Amino acid sequence: MSFFSAPEIAAAKAKSPQPLYHKVFQLIRDKIESGALRHGQMLPSELEIANTLSVSRVTVKRAFDELAGLQMVDRLRGRGTRVTYRYEAKMLRAPLASLLDGLMLMARETTVQVLSLQSVPAPAEIAHALKLEPNHAVDRAIRVRSQRQEAFAYYISHTIELGKNYSSKALGSQPRLSLFHQLGVRVAEVDQIISAGRASPDVAAALDIPIGSPVLELVRIYFDSARRPFDHLQCFYRADRFQYHMRLSTSERRK
Repeated sequence: MSFFSAPEIAAAKAKSPQPLYHKVFQLIRDKIESGALRHGQMLPSELEIANTLSVSRVTVKRAFDELAGLQMVDRLRGRGTRVTYRYEAKMLRAPLASLLDGLMLMARETTVQVLSLQSVPAPAEIAHALKLEPNHAVDRAIRVRSQRQEAFAYYISHTIELGKNYSSKALGSQPRLSLFHQLGVRVAEVDQIISAGRASPDVAAALDIPIGSPVLELVRIYFDSARRPFDHLQCFYRADRFQYHMRLSTSERRK
């Protein structure tokens, strides 16, 4: 797979008043700032980039020097150029009520099948996210959501133990938000990250897509009224059957 996409190569080769080195610099900088290139990742050599973009090696060297001057990369003698910039996803804040309303609406208009529910030791990353001791018991549920009998979402949730009423029957018959409320847990905050992913064998089988197919991956952590995390949800959505729509406004609507 090429380091640059076809549109990026075309942009670099297009006529422009910008110096060539600056166009190369911008292409690589954008990849680093967007998180496409991660901290510690090695860049292709100057010669490889020069050949791909049809520019001179001197042009690429100057672009690398500019990136190094901004402390985004480190030039390692005899070893290449390494990314030193640490990407952090920018937090976008939106009204919690709108998110919860949307989730309730989706739950009402679709169906869900509970594939399994069992108490398991929390994996390390789940224990960290829910601020639990390693191997603390949590309820792991695996579900598939469908619309008109077509599966579009695969869910893996890990929830602190809420009692026997947190059951497969309850999960299959009502939205989890309603179930949380019935069990005395009020959702006060949600931390959510959306990214691109690939379908694992389990996800692919459930969603009827080839293994490795692109999927929309979402991780959502629910916090209770005391701002304690109590549920970690990982979702995988079929890109051809699901669209994540968010409307943002610069001001609150006046009543």
